[in-house]
Amino acid sequence: MALGLMHRFDEAIDDLNHAIAIDPDFRPARLNRGVVYSLQENRAAALADFAAALQPPEKRMLIEAAYYRAQIYLESNDYVGALSDLDSVIRQKRDFYPAYFLRARVHLSQGNQASGLQDLSDMMKYAMDSSFDPASAEGLGQRGRMLRHVAAQLPNEADHATLKLASEDLEKAVELGGPSAQIYADLGSVLENLGQIDDAIAAYSSAIQLDPLDAQIRIDRGWAYQKLGSFERSRADFDVAVRSDLTNAEAHAGLGYVEACQKSYDEATEEAARAMLYGVNDYLILHDVACIYAEMSRTDVARESEDQDVAVAILGQAREQWLSGKSGPDEIQLIEKEPAFPPSLRARSDFQKLLVRIPLAEKIHHP
Repeated sequence: MALGLMHRFDEAIDDLNHAIAIDPDFRPARLNRGVVYSLQENRAAALADFAAALQPPEKRMLIEAAYYRAQIYLESNDYVGALSDLDSVIRQKRDFYPAYFLRARVHLSQGNQASGLQDLSDMMKYAMDSSFDPASAEGLGQRGRMLRHVAAQLPNEADHATLKLASEDLEKAVELGGPSAQIYADLGSVLENLGQIDDAIAAYSSAIQLDPLDAQIRIDRGWAYQKLGSFERSRADFDVAVRSDLTNAEAHAGLGYVEACQKSYDEATEEAARAMLYGVNDYLILHDVACIYAEMSRTDVARESEDQDVAVAILGQAREQWLSGKSGPDEIQLIEKEPAFPPSLRARSDFQKLLVRIPLAEKIHHP
């Protein structure tokens, strides 16, 4: 498993094959090999191992295999199979809170908002040793923040509805007298993703009043100002963040993008280099740097092709980093939705390849 988590898949599979050869009925090895196959995107092999780990008799079943199998079903939009497995996991391990989070994603993907909210509340109750209260300002703020993060992992048709749920929780938390910098910052992010930029800036500003030293809130407001074309205010927020930490990669990326929008190409390129220097291992930073070059390609006609070559190459790195970890927002979906990419860039064949997902080895059927 250690080798598998390091993405040294061949060595991991070799060790697990050896264990299975010694004892073909040693189920932990089948479970672990299934996880490694899943990380390797070999879904058919993973499903076979998970099925073996779940064979009767019941006392020998490794119910964790149903949790991992549900992840595969969810990725292939088989909501029926995912729900069936997650229900089984929760019946046997009621306090296994990751299963509630995954089931909430399934429910929200299907538009079952009440069930999704209940699962998130249950998840936080078990994760926080029953101290979570969904009717309190603090509890609503925590659930609203969780909904904000879940929305980024949902299909296009479900993310908007989930963001609306998040805004309702966060606004109610403020009404109940629980305003905090974190609640206002989360509300700003949700409103920004809903396209309510002016309201988002107001929420970010309230957060900054409560915590003037939080650089991330400054950065978030800087991006919001940029969307309105308020470049001087945007630059001012990014500058504050950089002054507080010269190694803040996102702040440098924000400055670079503002400079690109204002056709200051040398300054934009310098900030892109700084962002790469400090954030090369963060796929979201790489995405932002690609946006800088894509924006420059709009107006710097002499370097359009070269800038787009760089943007595609950096997006390729971002895509591979996300695929290797599969945590955080879906990079392929971010590329699909990114407004900074002009039509001429999107028309390139190498850009189109970035949007291709690894196909399933075969049609997945749940048992």
